[in-house]
Amino acid sequence: MNIVELEKEIKSCILSAISKSDNLSVFDRLCDVFKSHFEKPAHNITEIKKRSSKSKGDIFEVFCMMYLIDI
Repeated sequence: MNIVELEKEIKSCILSAISKSDNLSVFDRLCDVFKSHFEKPAHNITEIKKRSSKSKGDIFEVFCMMYLIDI
């Protein structure tokens, strides 16, 4: 995945975390959204490759980059 695709995916996860109404902090909800995204079953090899440890790290790096740019 390239950075633009990762940014879109992260933004959709952030919107999903913000829209939930419970007593958790936004960051806890965001972690839950990311966790549920990576734990859902894969239906083909491409989905398995997208959910590797490297892709988790890439998503975290892009999230940090987005955060640092916006603060």
